[in-house]
Amino acid sequence: MAIYQIELTNHCNSTCSWCGNSNMKRTRGFMNWETFKHTVYYLKWEPPPGGVVGLHHFGESLLHPQLPDFLEYLKHNNINWRLSTNGRLLKQSEIRKMLLKYTGLLVISIENGADLEDVNTLILEKEQQASQLQILVQTFGDTDLHRLVPGKYEIFRVDRHSWAKSGHGDYTRCCFLLEDWVCVLWDGTIVSCCMDMEGEAKLGHITGLRNRNYPWRSCRTCEVVLKCR
Repeated sequence: MAIYQIELTNHCNSTCSWCGNSNMKRTRGFMNWETFKHTVYYLKWEPPPGGVVGLHHFGESLLHPQLPDFLEYLKHNNINWRLSTNGRLLKQSEIRKMLLKYTGLLVISIENGADLEDVNTLILEKEQQASQLQILVQTFGDTDLHRLVPGKYEIFRVDRHSWAKSGHGDYTRCCFLLEDWVCVLWDGTIVSCCMDMEGEAKLGHITGLRNRNYPWRSCRTCEVVLKCR
């Protein structure tokens, strides 16, 4: 069982129409230092899939006041990371400066409210500083990408998730990822699905983790990963 992603917070500074965060019923909060340390300890014992852990789930991770400390701790423990953001906070120079210090992967969803001028500023500063930060611009295809300045970044097009719930999704069969990948919510709860917004597929708590054997509770349908036939 490997930790696929860590939810640093489920607070968000955006209310995107295609995301259910604004309607989330789960208690909101920020991951504390002890919970993060427990999670990193497990990551050292059981590396994340592909050697990279996601620092997001259902919230804007750049809102976390301890994010600089978290990134430094991951660097100290030689753990690679990726972080998905809506990009709204990239207008703050201190946020850009912090991110450019590291070699992680920053995924910027530009339809989530990101200002392309702020994204361009980050790209230019990356070039000027010879930063090793990787940048992936994620889009539904609704934005004029010609407005992005040339630079070292990738563009990834994705489909919208309908959050159709049980009985309405296109895929209703097994998800093999549930056997190996888990997510840690901000309060330390472990869930078996990377699209579990409400934390319903609970497996335990990171502070009580002792072994890899848990009774898996699968999501009934999922349009994102349940594509096995």
